[in-house]
Amino acid sequence: MDEQDDNAFKDEDDPESDGVDGSPSPHSDGETSPHSDDEASPRSDSETDPEGNPTGELETDTAAVSSGNVEDKQAGGGCKEDEGMASRPPGYQDPPSYEETIRMSAIKVEGETPKRDRDEDLEWDQDESVEPNVIVNPFSDLRDGSPQEDIELGEMPGRSPRLTGATAEVTPSGDSIKRFVQPMEIESQTTQKPFHICFSEMNSRSLLIIIFSILIAIVAVLIVVLLPLAFSYVEYYELGLKQQRSTGQVFFNDGAFESGRHAVGPDYIFKKYPSWATSVHLDDIAVITTAGLSLSFSCSFQYFIREEELGLLEQRFDQGYPEVIKFVAEAALKNVAASINLSLYLEQRRQVEILFHDALRAKLGGNCCPDLEECLRYDTCHLCSNSDVCSRGYHINVPFFQLLEINLPDVILDRNLQVQLMHEEAEKETFLQQERLTRKRTEELVQGILNSASEVTNNSTSQASLIQSLGEAEARAIVEGSVSGGLTLMYNSMNVTVDQHKASLHWLRTLEKQDRLVMGVSFQEYMKLIKNWTVT
Repeated sequence: MDEQDDNAFKDEDDPESDGVDGSPSPHSDGETSPHSDDEASPRSDSETDPEGNPTGELETDTAAVSSGNVEDKQAGGGCKEDEGMASRPPGYQDPPSYEETIRMSAIKVEGETPKRDRDEDLEWDQDESVEPNVIVNPFSDLRDGSPQEDIELGEMPGRSPRLTGATAEVTPSGDSIKRFVQPMEIESQTTQKPFHICFSEMNSRSLLIIIFSILIAIVAVLIVVLLPLAFSYVEYYELGLKQQRSTGQVFFNDGAFESGRHAVGPDYIFKKYPSWATSVHLDDIAVITTAGLSLSFSCSFQYFIREEELGLLEQRFDQGYPEVIKFVAEAALKNVAASINLSLYLEQRRQVEILFHDALRAKLGGNCCPDLEECLRYDTCHLCSNSDVCSRGYHINVPFFQLLEINLPDVILDRNLQVQLMHEEAEKETFLQQERLTRKRTEELVQGILNSASEVTNNSTSQASLIQSLGEAEARAIVEGSVSGGLTLMYNSMNVTVDQHKASLHWLRTLEKQDRLVMGVSFQEYMKLIKNWTVT
């Protein structure tokens, strides 16, 4: 198949083997015709013979073009230099031109009548700067009865070839089917033009597209660069005032910005302040009291900047407000510490801390009520003022204060220690005396309770003995009376009237009460009893 394609290319390049009637082959796009586009004129029907072959005038023009192209190639002209000519193998031929490709794409098997397939579509790019794309199926069968047609290249849309007189004739070229060349392959084989020629061929639309693309790229770069700069960040622990980057001007009246991301513009940033508590520690504040006593103390406090008054704070003190607040706080504490009695430092530390805290809030926070509704709710309006002439202080709130160490002179401490020891000794002696007195009183109470218990016990014992004796006597009397009555009744029933007999009977009754008493009526009964007792 490749050999057949090479033969087909050779047949097309050879002027003697072109076509049936010997018409010359068209030239490639890269070869410039001596006849420019301005001098070219469209072909008319009179310039071709009845079978579609070009006339002698066209052959003359084509020969002139071919000779001119050969001279240009020999002179080194064209858009691409012919490098490596010596290294090309024998029989090498240049790739087909644009017109040749159009003509070759429609060649069919020799002996069949060529025709134009009307079902095939020729797709042309409407942009004049792009070569047309031809979609032709060379393997489809020709329709019967279709006449041979000539394709006028000058009548096709898109960019027409420079040789307006050249035509593409559909003719058979042999027993084999020639190779189908894609337009992209043709473009890759075409020669490259110099920059000034390519630039001159660009139309106004392409220039507008390039300019518009450059503008879009510039705008995109500006957006990418300026958009992040337009946003400024305030952290959750910060407050910010808007500040112009170029001039350094701070906008006090715009209010404070809370945490977040704010679109303030590329020329603006935030001048930041802390939004949470700022701790201040004061060490060894020396004070001389009104009594002439020298002492020192340490303390710490925490303050918050008022968000609504941040602009006023910046306007008055700028970023130097921490030193100002520290200096003013130390002065206020000294004034209060000088008027406090020594006994408060020694005995009432909590009261001293409250006095210091109140002094700091009045000096640094001012006496203006921040919120009338809030102070009415918590009944604290007496501590602040709602008038227009109230003092805002230094635009901060001091909610926390800690009194740390109080350093008094050693003499004062020793004297106070001795006094405290004397008080302790006196209290100790008082407690000892109270202890002795309490013990005596306790012993007295115990003895009284014991005496009362003994008295009650003795009385109870005596009464119990008396009651028992009376009961026994009464019981004995009742028993004896009953016994006497019973004996009398028994004597009467037995008709015993003699006192001697009554005494014998009474003696027998007494013996009857004995445990080992053996009684019998006759000797025989007595003997029986003796025997039984002996055996047992």
